[in-house]
Amino acid sequence: MKKQDNSKKEGGLNRRYACSLLLIAFLIIIGFTYTACGVDPLPEKEEDYIVFWTTMGPPSYDYLKEIVNNYNATEPAIKVKLARVDDSSTNISCLLDAIKSGNAPDIYMLDRFTVAQRAAEGILQDLTPHLGKFNMHDYQDFATEETQFRKRTYAIPFDADVRGLYYNKAFIREVDISVLSSVPASPIDTETGLPMYNDLVEFMNWVNGPITHEHLKEIAKEIDKEENGSYTKVGFIPQMDQGNPYTWGYCFGGEFANNDGTQVTPDDPNVLAAFDFLYNWNNDMDIAKVQSFLDNYNYFNDLGDYATHPFVKEDVAMTINGDWFMDVLKEYSHIEYGVTYIPVPNAGGKSSTWAGGYAWGIPKGSNKAAEAIKFIAYGCGSNGQRIYCKKFNKAPTLYSLAIEDDFYAPAQPYFQEVLSSAKIRPPLPVGASYWDELCKAQDEVVVKGALPATALGEVKTVIQPMLNEILQR
Repeated sequence: MKKQDNSKKEGGLNRRYACSLLLIAFLIIIGFTYTACGVDPLPEKEEDYIVFWTTMGPPSYDYLKEIVNNYNATEPAIKVKLARVDDSSTNISCLLDAIKSGNAPDIYMLDRFTVAQRAAEGILQDLTPHLGKFNMHDYQDFATEETQFRKRTYAIPFDADVRGLYYNKAFIREVDISVLSSVPASPIDTETGLPMYNDLVEFMNWVNGPITHEHLKEIAKEIDKEENGSYTKVGFIPQMDQGNPYTWGYCFGGEFANNDGTQVTPDDPNVLAAFDFLYNWNNDMDIAKVQSFLDNYNYFNDLGDYATHPFVKEDVAMTINGDWFMDVLKEYSHIEYGVTYIPVPNAGGKSSTWAGGYAWGIPKGSNKAAEAIKFIAYGCGSNGQRIYCKKFNKAPTLYSLAIEDDFYAPAQPYFQEVLSSAKIRPPLPVGASYWDELCKAQDEVVVKGALPATALGEVKTVIQPMLNEILQR
């Protein structure tokens, strides 16, 4: 009897078995990627839900949840599920993995200055065909400008934020104004005939205009305290919190790109002057001592853990931060504080600040654009902004809300005052990468003592070719 040849049969079974294993492994990897990115368990995608991803922790997340709950209570057909993911403004690996695996969320909340780059990368859907649901002229120009790429709209503006100098009044009161050689004698109020200020707290009130870098330096030195060669109290550290390249670059009158967006200009003389300021300040304090002091604090993370922030713990007297920091201080401290203009290099100079904020876009891979747009119109409209911006002390991007006198942070009118003149980060199709390289350069200067011109030159070397490549497509 001829023996049956099972080699082909066995080979076919083996191939099918191997393919099944590969499919199972692929599905496991997709599932792992999808769940590993979630700080909270990520919702399954279902036909009667749209999935909304944010990187924001509490309290921001709580206010977003309130928007979602309110919408779901009035929307009988398609509900929204909110999830928090472990991405950041410039690291969107979770979103990229989800798109690749076919599990893209339907809405993604992203830092608005990165929209142009994400559009250029093909990550966001073009929302221009859906603009019948919106009147983009209802949004403030600076916010709309950041949502564009090649004159197409890729996201809808949500909130806005601006920056100022926070100061702990208890620290400031301890400084004897008479020992500060840079602080002039108080002018006399023409109406009351009285001095406009009698102490340093009154001098720093925002209504008196910005203090200078010389004032800032003198005040900070009076507050600095050391024990055993280490700082225990610090007056001011310029790179802390929102003391980033854009804050100081704009402070010195710098520009980070040319007018038509074809050249990045980190080598602008005024940007270099800002980095020189950072270099000199840290060297005066001793770079190693400053870094050792900061290493004691988990003073900033995207999940909103501000309990150990050095300003909250009253170990730092002054810091540059955004309007949202008022909510942090309300939650974590009982500090009596003030907010004023970002200090200026020279007396009589005009203070500068910049506005940031977020936008909502629809990632590639979502097949629920119509449903997503409906929720975006709600969340980025007056319904959502009234909840989020009002509770989080953020500025609205809708003109109609921005002009309401009682809407925006009435306890700190400084922020409302400067919003209309705030700058923005240049909305370039390399915006996220540019930010990373500028921050890397700043770290090289303030942590490692690199020369500012060298660090900024490296930024241009990296970013300009990236921009050229996109513009030539």
